[in-house]
Amino acid sequence: MILALDVGNTNITCGVFDGDRIKASFRITTKMPRTSDEYGMLLSTLLERNQVGMDDIHDAIICSVVPNIMHSLQNGLIKYFNIADNRGGGHQNRHPYRHTKSAANWRRPYSRRRSCI
Repeated sequence: MILALDVGNTNITCGVFDGDRIKASFRITTKMPRTSDEYGMLLSTLLERNQVGMDDIHDAIICSVVPNIMHSLQNGLIKYFNIADNRGGGHQNRHPYRHTKSAANWRRPYSRRRSCI
């Protein structure tokens, strides 16, 4: 399963995808500062409440307009979900907007920048 996180200025919208099906979705507030442990524990608790085990999550996507929380959020995923940071993997999979084990960095062509891993 893939954990998708859309980090906005007010909320972080989370979704768990099992193939093309949404298995769970929830929101958390975008608070600063939070540590990587806080993000890891918060996400793992919310996933358990939605009957999704931490071991079921194999990959993650983060799209963000809040660069100040990216370090803690990424490290929380790496530490608690054993998800490697694969930024800069290029477009080997020929799907630049779809995350696989070799995720591609991309930016939208207009002024509101989002960074994705």
